[in-house]
Amino acid sequence: MLSFGRGESMVQKKTGQTFKHIRIRRGLTIEDVKSDLHQSAVSHFERHNQDIRLLNLIHILAPTFVSLLGVKADPLKNTMRQIQKLYDNRDVAALKKLLTKIKRTSPLNPPTKLITLVIRSYIKELNDESTLLDESDILFIEEYLLAEGKWYRFEYVVFANLARSLPFSLNLKIVKRMLAKYEAFHLPEYTELLVGALYHLSIDALRQKNHQESVTAVLRLLETYQADMESLKLQQHVTVLRYLFMIVNGDKSAQPKLETLLQATKLVSPKLYAKYLDWIRHLKQDLLPELALSF
Repeated sequence: MLSFGRGESMVQKKTGQTFKHIRIRRGLTIEDVKSDLHQSAVSHFERHNQDIRLLNLIHILAPTFVSLLGVKADPLKNTMRQIQKLYDNRDVAALKKLLTKIKRTSPLNPPTKLITLVIRSYIKELNDESTLLDESDILFIEEYLLAEGKWYRFEYVVFANLARSLPFSLNLKIVKRMLAKYEAFHLPEYTELLVGALYHLSIDALRQKNHQESVTAVLRLLETYQADMESLKLQQHVTVLRYLFMIVNGDKSAQPKLETLLQATKLVSPKLYAKYLDWIRHLKQDLLPELALSF
């Protein structure tokens, strides 16, 4: 048995409580996560009222904590990389095959359904169909992402990949919740995921018929988000997006500010500078050809 001292028992207590929180947040039952253990072993662990064998602890933590910890063997990361690769290759047939496989071999629970919705969204886009999901699926996503509880890696990944398939008004509501949850709790890797979600929201805004109105809504959201961010990189991402939207909104003073910021970024991080240029090229070529930028 593992031996816990006074301080260590608090770690065990917090681990059990956190595990239970994630399990409930994902809509999973003890049956879903117990692996080959007895239900009572998981229940006792969550209630932190007795010691637990190290082997049992590994059995319990592996399925649910692997995504939270961001380890190399993370099945969520691997699945999303596979989906992204098939999407980049425009391989609709392979995406459909993967969708069928996941439905056939994975347990029917909220995380599985959300991943299948991501694949369906990509398939629709590649087939030049409307990516907007059915009302029942939209309601399911809304209830999941706006539910009480912390956001972990999975929530950021899901939203970033499904933003294109949700109504713009709902995306704004979810982003406000996302920013609040990020401020309340986040791991370092969540910063990049949050930025990706903000970028997809920006693209969604420019796809609206009256993009001037939606752009104003996003700009208002970015301007009011003045919380104390521990990540300078996140602050820079938000500032670049804000300047882009100010330019789209006709604010001529924003262009020289954006140019200065980009030149400074080029000196500090050429890789990040290249990423920003990709953002701008995408906006000009696909969504807003009249955007007058010359970098």
